[in-house]
Amino acid sequence: MTLLRAVQNHKSLMFSQHPTNKAISLGFGLIVFIFAVMVIISFTEIVTLQKKSRTVTQTDIPTLYVSTAMESLLNQTLGSLRSWMLLKDDQFKNELQENWVKIRIAEAQMVQLSRNWNHSADRSRLDTLRDILNSFEQVQLEILKLAHQDGNLPANQLLAEKVTPLLLSMTDRVIELVDLEEQGEVNPERKKLLIVLFRFRHTLGKALAHIRSYILTEKEHFIHDFNAAWQANQQYLDVLHTMTDLLPADGGSVIEDLARNRETLTALMQTVLSIRQSEDHNRANYLLRTQVIEMNQQISGILNQMIVNHQRLLQRDNAVVADSIDDFKNKLLITSLIAFLVTIWLGIRIYYKLSAAQITIDQRAVLIDQNIMIAYLDQNGCVKEITNSLCRALDGVKSDFIGKPSFFFLPDGDNDPRYLQIIRTIQTGQIWEGEVEITHHDQEKIWLYSKVIPAAVDEKGQKQGQNQGQNQGYTNILQDITDKKRIEALSITDKLTSLFNRRHFDNVLDLQLKHAQRANTPIALCILDIDFFKNYNDCYGHQAGDHALTEVARALKQNLKRTNDFIFRLGGEEFGIIFSNMNADQINDILHQIQRSIIALAIRHERSRVHNYLTVSMGCRVCVHARDIQSDTLYLAADNALYQAKKARNSIVVV
Repeated sequence: MTLLRAVQNHKSLMFSQHPTNKAISLGFGLIVFIFAVMVIISFTEIVTLQKKSRTVTQTDIPTLYVSTAMESLLNQTLGSLRSWMLLKDDQFKNELQENWVKIRIAEAQMVQLSRNWNHSADRSRLDTLRDILNSFEQVQLEILKLAHQDGNLPANQLLAEKVTPLLLSMTDRVIELVDLEEQGEVNPERKKLLIVLFRFRHTLGKALAHIRSYILTEKEHFIHDFNAAWQANQQYLDVLHTMTDLLPADGGSVIEDLARNRETLTALMQTVLSIRQSEDHNRANYLLRTQVIEMNQQISGILNQMIVNHQRLLQRDNAVVADSIDDFKNKLLITSLIAFLVTIWLGIRIYYKLSAAQITIDQRAVLIDQNIMIAYLDQNGCVKEITNSLCRALDGVKSDFIGKPSFFFLPDGDNDPRYLQIIRTIQTGQIWEGEVEITHHDQEKIWLYSKVIPAAVDEKGQKQGQNQGQNQGYTNILQDITDKKRIEALSITDKLTSLFNRRHFDNVLDLQLKHAQRANTPIALCILDIDFFKNYNDCYGHQAGDHALTEVARALKQNLKRTNDFIFRLGGEEFGIIFSNMNADQINDILHQIQRSIIALAIRHERSRVHNYLTVSMGCRVCVHARDIQSDTLYLAADNALYQAKKARNSIVVV
C-alpha cells in the first residue's frame, strides 16, 4: 500500500467514526420522524435566530479573526526585525514595513467592529492597544535604522578605528627591527633578540584575538587569556629594554615608541572591555530587550484578553442559537414536503462539504509525498513506505527501496560504523539523530539530517500508545542540509586558492596536536613562503600574482593526498602544511618533491635572484614527542626554520 493510499484510508476511517457523522444520521432520522407533526412556524424564533446569527457572523467571529491576525502580524514584525538585525537583508526590512501596513488595516477594522461591542472594557483596551501600537512601531523603526550603523556597536567601532590600527603600527615597528637585525652579523645574542621580537609580535596578535573573541562571545575566559597574553607581552618588552645595546642606533627609540604605544593600547583595550560589558553595548538589542519585548507582551496580553472575552461571547451566542434551534424544532410545524426538501438539501450540502474536505486531504497527502522526506521501516529496517521526495534525494524511485533493507540510508550500509550505534539506540526506545552524506550517480553530493524514531515513541522521545513494549517499526525523517554544509565549508576556505584559511589553521593545529599527544605520535608543521613574491607582483601585476598563488596551491594538493595532511593559506604568499605520524626523512622527501613540482610549473620570475622560475622556501619543525610541545612553540619553531631557509631562498630547512 502506498503512502498516499494509507493517508486516504486513515482519513476516511476518521470521518466514518467521527461523532458528527453519527449526529447527522440521527438528525436525519428525527427529521423524517417528526416532519408529519411540524405545522406551525414560529416567526419570532426565526427573527431571534437571525439576530443572534448576525451577531456571531458580523461581530464575534470577525473580532476573533482580526485580533488573532493582528497578534500574528505583530509577532511577524518582531521576527522580521530580529532577522534584519542578524542578516541585514532588505527582504526582512520590507516584510516588517508590509506587516505594519497590514496591522494598521487590522486596527481600522477593529475600530469599525468596536461600534457593535457590548462591553466598554474592550473599547478601553482597544484605546490602550492603539497607543501602545504607535510607540511599538516607532521603537521598531528606530531599531531598524540603528541596527547596522557603526554607532550601534561602540566596542567594535573603537576596536576597528583605534585599537587595530595602533596594534598594526606596533607590528610594523617590530618588523622594522627584524629587518634591521637581518643586516647584522648572526650570533646567539642577536638570535635571542629576534626570538624576543617575534614573541612580542606574537603576543600582540594573541591579545587582539582574545579581545575580538570576547566581543563576539562575552565568555569570561577570553579576558583571562587576554590578560595572560598582555602580561607576557609586557615581559617581552622588558627584555627588549635590556637588549637595546644590540640594536642599531635608532633601535632604542623604536623600543620607546613601542612602550608608549603599548600604554595607549592598554587604555584603549580596557575601554573596549568596559563598553562590551555594559548593558547597552549593542544599542539595537538593548532597545529590543528593554522596550520592544515588553511592549509586545503588553499588546499580546491585551489581545489575548479581548480574544478570551469574545470567545466567551461567541460561546454564549452559540448556546443561545442552539437553544433557539431547539425551541424552533419544538414549535416549528411544517409540511412533510418542506421537511423532506430540507432533509435532502441538508444531505446534499453535507455531502459536498465532505467531498471538498476529502479533496483537500488528498491534495495535502500529495504535498507530503512530494515535499517531505519520510520513510516507514518495519522492525527489521526494511522499507515499507517511502515518499517520492526522499526517493529523489536518494537518486532513485520507490521500487528501488520498498521491501528492501534501508540500512537507515547510510552511504556504506551496514559497514558504516554508525549502523550498530543506530540499532542500539532505537532498540532501547530512543531517537537517533545524525547527518548522512549521499552521493548521486552524477557524483553530486548532498547532506541530509536524519532522525530515526521508533513507532511507539513521539518526536519528543515520549512513549505513546497501548503497545509501548512492542517493536512496530520505525519512522525515518530526513531533511536536506546541503546548503548549510556548503556555507560551513565556505567559512573555513580561502576564496582564491580553495585551501583551508588561517582561521581553520588555528583550530586544526590545536586538534592535531592534541591527537598526537594522546596517541604519542609525531607531528610536524611546515611553513612555505614564495621567494621574492613582492617583486613578482611588482613585475607581473596582482592578477598574475593571484594566478601564481593558485598554481602553487594546486601543486601542494597534488603532492599531499593523505587524509591526515592539511594544507592552509596562512596569508599573502605564505602557506602552511601539517603532517601527522611521519618522520623527518619522509617529510624531507615530500618537501623536496613539492619544491621540484613548483619549479616544474615553469612560472617565469625575472625579478627572482635565485632562479628563472618561481621558487619557494620551506621551514619545517618535526616533533617526535608531541607531548613536549605546545602549538605556539611549534609554530615559532617552524617560523624560525623558514627564516633560516629564506636566507638562501629556494631551500628547505627541517629541524
